[in-house]
Amino acid sequence: MKQTPIFLQCLLLIVISACPVISQDSGSFHLYRAGQYIGQALNTTYNQRGKIVLDLYNINTNGKVQAYFGASDGLSGEAWLNGTIDRQGELDLTGSLADFRIEIQGHVTPQGSITATYRLDGASHQAGNFEVSFQHDLDGAPSNKTFANLIGAWEIGGGMPAEVSPITGRATGISFVEARRLEIFPDGEFKHVLSHRHCESGCCREDATLEQGTISFEGQNLVFDIVGGGTITRNSCNPRLGSQGTVKRQKERFPWTFKQASAGNTELCIQLSNGESTCYKKQPSDFRSLG
Repeated sequence: MKQTPIFLQCLLLIVISACPVISQDSGSFHLYRAGQYIGQALNTTYNQRGKIVLDLYNINTNGKVQAYFGASDGLSGEAWLNGTIDRQGELDLTGSLADFRIEIQGHVTPQGSITATYRLDGASHQAGNFEVSFQHDLDGAPSNKTFANLIGAWEIGGGMPAEVSPITGRATGISFVEARRLEIFPDGEFKHVLSHRHCESGCCREDATLEQGTISFEGQNLVFDIVGGGTITRNSCNPRLGSQGTVKRQKERFPWTFKQASAGNTELCIQLSNGESTCYKKQPSDFRSLG
């Protein structure tokens, strides 16, 4: 299961302001294998070490590849990346989020090892290196083009700002922000986070729920097998009302479809039990700082 250190706590503060499977069209390119690679990294800017998971998937015959990059145990961050592996094993991956851009350059061997450097450019600049080795193929996820299009990060959010007094300039009344983020990983695992913030009369209540598990298809339904997760509640005016809990294991089934929204954006629409649909927007490759 993907690690989520202090993920819920971070979401409550910001309220949104590896494990691949080899699919039918992604196995290897010139003996370079799709799969899960794990190893150690060093952020040379901060002299900080940590663990790296690099998931390579969707390697095609032209050497194009997609990847999921996750850091933990001393470093933190994740990115969805795109790039290439040439016939000499030279790996080039890039991704971006807001003002940040990550570039990874490395070398892949047929024996299953990758040595690489990374660079972050944006509001700050960081650099580092890592070495990972092939662990195994994971074949628990669906192996088809439809599932390949689901892989990545999807988000939906909205809210209502508080009114501002024209006399005092202070916010008054009720305001709220709600955001959902769904990540579907190459091995068929998913992570879903719901974050809600409600403020009234100077007091704010924040709630967040994390669900983790595996995803599969059942007829026209998308099946979420929830195996773990947690909940957090905080109240700025009455800290004693704060709480933490766990989510129960269960399976949820939803009819679903892809939809092309305005500006050509792809949306994943899930039909709820009340007949209404929730549509998540596909997010571009992103990265959170490794510092």
